[in-house]
Amino acid sequence: MRQKKEEWLLKRKRVLNLLKRGPRRYSELVQETGISSSTMDRILGEFGEKGLGILCKVNRCWAFFGDAVSYKQSSRTSSEQERLLEHSRTLFPGFDAILAESWQGDLQRALKVAMKEGNSIKIFAEQHLHSGYREIYNELKEYRKFLTTTGRNLQKTHPEEIVKLVTCGIPTLSSNPKLSKSWPWSGLPPEDIAKALRQKQARHMKLETEISNIEYHIRLGCSLEGECEGCPLK
Repeated sequence: MRQKKEEWLLKRKRVLNLLKRGPRRYSELVQETGISSSTMDRILGEFGEKGLGILCKVNRCWAFFGDAVSYKQSSRTSSEQERLLEHSRTLFPGFDAILAESWQGDLQRALKVAMKEGNSIKIFAEQHLHSGYREIYNELKEYRKFLTTTGRNLQKTHPEEIVKLVTCGIPTLSSNPKLSKSWPWSGLPPEDIAKALRQKQARHMKLETEISNIEYHIRLGCSLEGECEGCPLK
């Protein structure tokens, strides 16, 4: 049993070391490592996009995720790059709509824009996060999970309308009367409410910063990483 495990680890290391030298087709991986197709499928499945997300397939080649992005971009023509950049710009409202999910503020206008397109803009933006910005996508999932769990916990001690204000309202209490007039208390809120709002604000601000950085790079002329069902070169 121990020997088989060691052999398995060595085969995985052999594949990873080969890909460190550059992208490889599946047939090249099998030929250059001497590993059987069935074992290679297991290794790629473990490290691929549905597994650990270390490796991905691009232009029929396997590569480390960062190398794959550079490899894919270097193989594009200037016309293809411009089409992808224009596609990236059209997804700005989609990213804003993702942020607007739990913030009933000005960003709701972005959500309405996305909904006019059958919600496809928001869906496409999230697909790019999933395939090209895995850490940010995981943070988004954790944020949504946090809102669900927080809402469930607050329902035990607070009315439904209060819970909705916390999970679907602005991320924090505001000194702006127009934003805070809907809160049912004049002074400080209960501690569990205040704690939930502080945590929500911190998580939301982090997501907002990271998504803003993505948009900033697009404005600088860099197309989105990853891909979606609406990508022009898909």
